[in-house]
Amino acid sequence: MPEQIRLAVTIGDPAGIGPEVVLKALLDSTVRAMAAWSIIGDREALEAAARSCGLDAAAIKETEIVDPHLLDGVPMALGVMRADYGRAAMHYVRTATEMCL
Repeated sequence: MPEQIRLAVTIGDPAGIGPEVVLKALLDSTVRAMAAWSIIGDREALEAAARSCGLDAAAIKETEIVDPHLLDGVPMALGVMRADYGRAAMHYVRTATEMCL
């Protein structure tokens, strides 16, 4: 059986819709089976999105989450613009790019 391809996906702005979109996509078993997924983003943002939407983030436990811990100690406020969130989003893209190289 051939090895599954690995896809890296960033959550984008941690206070935006990206964390919710990533979670909802990977909660779909058809999507989850398409690749070995690596989510790049702070786990805190994923968990905040899951709580706000009534999703179970633990359901994607077999998915690799690359958490740079950029938001440790930064209050999560969904839908709010913060420089911390913008810096985190840029870091996620940089990390995903480095992983691909």
